[in-house]
Amino acid sequence: MSISEVMTIKKKIQETEKEIESLSLFKENPFIGIQLEELQRRKSDLLLEKKRIEDACSKESLSLRVYGENIEEGRISNRILINVLSGFQEMLDDIANVDIGEKTERGKVQKKIRDICDLEICGMFAGSFGIKLEKKYEQVELTTDNLITNNILSDFFDIVENSSNEEKLIEIISPFGARTVRKYEKWLKEMQNESVNLELRWLDETSSYRKFDIESANIQGIVSALKSIRDVKTEKVVTIGKITGINVRKNSFEMQLNNKELIKGKGVYEVLIKARESLGEEVEVELTKNMTFSSACGEKVTWMLNNIH
Repeated sequence: MSISEVMTIKKKIQETEKEIESLSLFKENPFIGIQLEELQRRKSDLLLEKKRIEDACSKESLSLRVYGENIEEGRISNRILINVLSGFQEMLDDIANVDIGEKTERGKVQKKIRDICDLEICGMFAGSFGIKLEKKYEQVELTTDNLITNNILSDFFDIVENSSNEEKLIEIISPFGARTVRKYEKWLKEMQNESVNLELRWLDETSSYRKFDIESANIQGIVSALKSIRDVKTEKVVTIGKITGINVRKNSFEMQLNNKELIKGKGVYEVLIKARESLGEEVEVELTKNMTFSSACGEKVTWMLNNIH
């Protein structure tokens, strides 16, 4: 079951309601009265089915387990817990800040982003100190066919899962800008200072499962890789080319520029959805060219698709 099923059943409910409204003008007719009763039964059944689907699968479920020598089962320092949760939340907010196209470099993020990235603590579990987080379907903002929150979490897991590969980490985190690099480094150093490890588990609305452990012993290597990035320099580029690939679920695009250069990168969600209609066509696009330099990997260039005309 998925969000597409929820949208389909909503459409059926709307169509049934329109039929009921139309036939209600002739409800005195006995034959029409029988049809109305049948339509009302159909609407009730559809509403029950919609609720069943939403209750069953339409939510993001995450678990964070903090463990280490100084963490007792079922007990944790308030300071450590706040640092872990606030660092996680700030990472999501900064990723969304770029994905949704707000690009706030400093200060508070927009309310829209806070709403999209807002997760609820819905329980705790054993194994040092574990927390369950959820985002219900009713809370989630939708694009045409995709959960924005799902994509933001996917981008987050792409970063943490590739943190042990310096070149890959720089490639993945650079499009999110210097703000995200700083926040990730700060979060990791706070966990390292407290000698705690973090286990992350995620079950999304499509029942896909991802997991990763951030171990204190490995944090210094990741921090060194992040420190090696000598700023993320950005350049706005307006150019013409042909869209050759779009993947909204993976938040990615591929494009061949008029000079025959093939570029790949990430994009603002609504822009990617719009770009699907122009696959194979020559279009004008607005891009951000992100340039980083590290002592280990040299210069890296990544791209962000901001708009399409």
